[in-house]
Amino acid sequence: MIIGHQRIIQYLLRSTASKNLAHAYLFSGPESVGKMALAAEFAKFLQCSHAKSGKQSFDYCGQCKDCYDMDRKSHPDFTVFPSVMSEEKEIKIGQIRDLTRTFGFKNYSAPYKIAIIDNADQMTNEAANALLKTLEEPSDNSILILIASHSESLLPTIVSRCQQIKFFTVPYCDLEKGLLNYFNRDSGVSADIPEAARLSSGLPGIAVKIIQNPAFKEKREENCRNFLGLNNSSLNSRYQYVSSMLAKEDEIADILNNWLYILKDIIYLHFGAKHFILNTGIKNQLENLREKYS
Repeated sequence: MIIGHQRIIQYLLRSTASKNLAHAYLFSGPESVGKMALAAEFAKFLQCSHAKSGKQSFDYCGQCKDCYDMDRKSHPDFTVFPSVMSEEKEIKIGQIRDLTRTFGFKNYSAPYKIAIIDNADQMTNEAANALLKTLEEPSDNSILILIASHSESLLPTIVSRCQQIKFFTVPYCDLEKGLLNYFNRDSGVSADIPEAARLSSGLPGIAVKIIQNPAFKEKREENCRNFLGLNNSSLNSRYQYVSSMLAKEDEIADILNNWLYILKDIIYLHFGAKHFILNTGIKNQLENLREKYS
């Protein structure tokens, strides 16, 4: 299910209806914003034998063989790369050559040959150059979707050959409504949805994690408390905290992103928009910080 991004969905639906699809797309935006979810739904819509040209959503039938194969991740004309089982962080030239070799075959049964490259910004320069030939000489009825959180890391020649689609965080109201639909208004989680929508910083993937994993929520709240504590601590204590962060390299980006959204809350306070504050449990402490940050 896709939460938000209605503008992008409508654009892709119009492109499909007018038969004006690009041979390559670059979906760029923050992690957990919904790029992969939307790409997968778009691919399923394109491959569906009985898809309808709706104006609001990807209206595939969910019953035909193509939909069945897409759900089972066994469709001969659809590939997601790299595999979710891969532990490699970098995408290397050999992997891209294998992908482009498979992608170069004629579509077997569906209208299109579709491949999604997740974390495309993790390609080495050699891998990116190997992909260029496929972008420069696309096969008929083939669509390649690159997904990147940091599109600036991609080669300019890669970016210039793709139709760029930028994803932005989902507004709070849309996120809350989407989460209610996602969890089918389950009374067991509905009470947590407003808080999850605020704590997620507009990222649907994070909101779902907060609801499904209490430990994940507690970690984000701990990051907020640490930020507030550091504002009143000595310089030596701050250096010690930095040292402890370096020992948890995988968590640094998430910690810093949490801190950025605390500062965003302070901006809201300056404008008097208290009801939009993401960290509702620390309003009083944020009020004190408002005098410190312009």
